[in-house]
Amino acid sequence: MSNNKFKFSINYNSNIDKSEFILEDLKPISDEFTVIELIKDAKIQLDELVNKNIFSDFEILKISGRLPLPIAYLIAHELQHFFNVVAVYYPQKNIYVVTNSTNDNYQVGDVISSENNQKMLLTSSTKDAFSVKVSGDILYVNCTLRVKDGNFLVKEVEEKINQLIANQKLKGGKLLKINGKSSVLASFVIAHKVCHLYANVAIFDPKIDGYVVALRHGGVYSVGDYLPQENNIQNQKKIVICGNANRGKTVIKDGLKVILIEYLSSEDYYSISGCPDGDGAWYSETCQNNPSLARQLKDVYKVNFTPEFARNKALEIKNINIPLLIFDVGGKMDGEQLTPANQIIMAEANGAIIVGGNEAEIALWRRCCQELGLRVMAEVTTKLEAGNDSFECQNNVFITTIHQLKRGCNFNDSEGIKQLAKYIAFEEN
Repeated sequence: MSNNKFKFSINYNSNIDKSEFILEDLKPISDEFTVIELIKDAKIQLDELVNKNIFSDFEILKISGRLPLPIAYLIAHELQHFFNVVAVYYPQKNIYVVTNSTNDNYQVGDVISSENNQKMLLTSSTKDAFSVKVSGDILYVNCTLRVKDGNFLVKEVEEKINQLIANQKLKGGKLLKINGKSSVLASFVIAHKVCHLYANVAIFDPKIDGYVVALRHGGVYSVGDYLPQENNIQNQKKIVICGNANRGKTVIKDGLKVILIEYLSSEDYYSISGCPDGDGAWYSETCQNNPSLARQLKDVYKVNFTPEFARNKALEIKNINIPLLIFDVGGKMDGEQLTPANQIIMAEANGAIIVGGNEAEIALWRRCCQELGLRVMAEVTTKLEAGNDSFECQNNVFITTIHQLKRGCNFNDSEGIKQLAKYIAFEEN
């Protein structure tokens, strides 16, 4: 069942034998809404479901969809006490991962098949893939972008949060703020652990340059309240990755996310999509493991490229207050000019990485960037065939040719992407 009058879509169904309740296809109705609007809307819907008493006597809650992290915290807190087991969908492997359990037959990190609902045994593992530290009222988290085993990651997250609680680093209070790179799976685990320790829990979202209250346990703040962050970053780099369609812009963005962790603190850079094509952080690995599923989910999550989307995306980029922001845009042109939507979005950048298949394509986007007053920082020629990457710096522009650039490639094998990341990290404005 679903209700289309809301800003955040929540669909649900259940088994006849009441073994499991499923929240599915969770997603924003439109990317035009802020996380504050979305979480307030989701809270209203969850309250309605709770008041209908539809969760009674179910054993397992399964959750799937495109969840902003604050809403993951909200759902974990609001619904965990109704179910003995909570399992969250992990599209990269087409499985559900247990994030909370009071059932002896299930442990955090256990895997449930999405095809036959049977527990599965996976053999790989992660180590030191998630870091945590507490400073004042802030819990800093960092999920390395090289993690591919989300089921093992949640075990590490649970262990490290338990250590902080045991060592009185997380000892409860009026407010806990959570800041840093995380994942939906990790967020569910953390929420389960801290939600009853603190009166309010607020999650940092760079898109609003502050924290949004996601949990209320008798505190003074309500779900959806905004708490500004205290610092103001100067000399930010906001870099747009632009170029014709199907030239590898999103792959380069994903590669930079992976490699930049070698040079920058996780709190110092951030990446988003500037186009509504449905790609998420999950897409590249899912595409490598299950291309048909990746395409199916991408089609579900895709939204329309409207003028409202462009204006809201531009405002989002403007508001992000972090030393380095990287975003990509769509590759459609209006003749030989930028589309009005891309003009609005790209105008919030102060630098550009141009990606093309040849010099003519790059020259066209170079002119468009110059007309917007953007400094061209790098020009990337992409090749599908094998070859040795080349790179040099000409007139303060990083020039590179990158070979075999495709989704699922090992970015550490790409010398061009590694050198581009190093240049972006250390180049001065």
